[in-house]
Amino acid sequence: MIINTNEVYKQMGAIPMEEWTVYKVHNETLDKLAMKFDNY
Repeated sequence: MIINTNEVYKQMGAIPMEEWTVYKVHNETLDKLAMKFDNY
């Protein structure tokens, strides 16, 4: 299953664009979270 990461973010809560760099920094953690979604 291919996920749209923006949709994942929306499900976790609306993310202001100003916060985007924070998620870039935590990209590895998000990738691990995305893998959990992919396994469904």
